[in-house]
Amino acid sequence: MVSYYVILGISETATEAEIKSAYKRQAVQYHPDKHQGNSEMEERFKEINAAYQVLSNPYERARHDLQIKFGYSSETYAQPETYTPPVYREKRDYAPREIDWKENARATAYAFGFTFFIAIIVMSGIGLKTLYDNKQLDNLLLERRSQFDSARYFHSKGELEATFNLINGLGAFMDGERDIMDFKDELVKSVQEKGVQYFKDSEFESAVYFIELLERHTEVKTLSLKENLAVSYRELDQPEKSIEVYTQLLMLGYRNLSTYVEMAHIYRDELKDMETALSLFEKANEVAKNYYKSIWGEAYIITLSGNQLSEVHWDLYTGLANMYLLTGYPEKAVDATRWNIQVWPNRSENFMIASKGYEYLGNIDMACERLYQARIIDPSISPNPICL
Repeated sequence: MVSYYVILGISETATEAEIKSAYKRQAVQYHPDKHQGNSEMEERFKEINAAYQVLSNPYERARHDLQIKFGYSSETYAQPETYTPPVYREKRDYAPREIDWKENARATAYAFGFTFFIAIIVMSGIGLKTLYDNKQLDNLLLERRSQFDSARYFHSKGELEATFNLINGLGAFMDGERDIMDFKDELVKSVQEKGVQYFKDSEFESAVYFIELLERHTEVKTLSLKENLAVSYRELDQPEKSIEVYTQLLMLGYRNLSTYVEMAHIYRDELKDMETALSLFEKANEVAKNYYKSIWGEAYIITLSGNQLSEVHWDLYTGLANMYLLTGYPEKAVDATRWNIQVWPNRSENFMIASKGYEYLGNIDMACERLYQARIIDPSISPNPICL
């Protein structure tokens, strides 16, 4: 049998598109109209057409493949087997076998005994495993109790670091360890209260000790405690640590006015980084303006007075005006003092900043006027020779 794949000039794994392409190519080549009735070309064209009709039909193609591979058609069926009648044998009578009851009872006893023996082995194994586990648990509980006793000993000596290490080393508490859990809760509560109290009493070194204990060994990491820690570091002349804690507060979303203002003061006064200090004062200014608008609306510019605001607002705007002056922006300094003088008209600092700003800008008349206003509020301010 001639393979249709050979006729179309394609492989047996050809795709449907390849079959169609080969058919079109050869149909054009061997079409009878192109060969003026040549019988050989006509027969060739019929073979090409027949090949395409078979190979383009998945079912017919499968039958064709079987014929090519095995030499038979899928329509070939096996011949039915010749019927062979059953052979009938002579019926015989069988006498029932007599049951040996003793042998049967003995076999049953053996089976029961073996099962019982296996059950004893299994139960013994389970019992031994349970006994072993209980012994291990008892030993573990004794070890944990010993560790708890050590923690209480160190606590009695005031060695809180060791106490926390031992208690935290126990991990999750087990049944029957309620007293250990209560001990830890009281320990954490006591350390937290002491940290807060030492901060209120301005005993910053002790406040740092207790707050750092909570930071290292507990989940108690409240934002107010972190703020206390930052302030304590600054009071202990550790500005870098203070900035580190304030930065953590900002990352935790604690972007309030006092955070930016305190950071600005540290960069200005301790770290002498005026540019960073100015940027922090300006950020604080944005926070303050958003706060004013949320409470008083856009009219806050003409309605606000100093007695409606906390001291941090005064600190912000006086610091901002002064930073503009220190960083070479006297015009911005003067602009900032206009707001400050409006809100806090009875404070001399911003009159003094404005006087300096006008002096740098060459406006001596306004410089002397602002200085005069400052000296009315605070007569101890020295006169400026340019105003004499």
